[in-house]
Amino acid sequence: MTSFDFKKEYKDLYLPPKKPTVIDVPKMRFVMVDGQGDPNTSEYYKKAVELLYGISYGIKMSKKTGNQPKGYFDYVVPPLEGLCARTMHIGPYDDEPLTVAMLDAFISEQGYRTDMSGSRKHHEIYLGDPRKTVPEKLKTVIRHPIAGI
Repeated sequence: MTSFDFKKEYKDLYLPPKKPTVIDVPKMRFVMVDGQGDPNTSEYYKKAVELLYGISYGIKMSKKTGNQPKGYFDYVVPPLEGLCARTMHIGPYDDEPLTVAMLDAFISEQGYRTDMSGSRKHHEIYLGDPRKTVPEKLKTVIRHPIAGI
């Protein structure tokens, strides 16, 4: 059994261009951590990354071996679905505010507004392991839910 690579199968969701674009994100199951703060200094972030990698690896291996217990992944975190603006940030986490400002400007220019309410939140999808990747090469998908004005 081959493993399912989300980045290859859903390139439009996980490998956006550096130039902001609008996308309609379908309802999906996610393994995620809800948090805030500086990922460079936050112990919570470091522990969350270790936990996410552990869970993801466990899911991947259980699917490969066919030993996934019933109900193993039935808990669904309220997903960020629907209309979103997104962009790819490449570089250190400290430089993300510039990318977010560019994304916010794009949202306004396109006639939308940011719609962060309920389960619709700012999303960052980390595509590299920060424990093994130099900051200049880190890739982060940044998404903001949007709505018409």
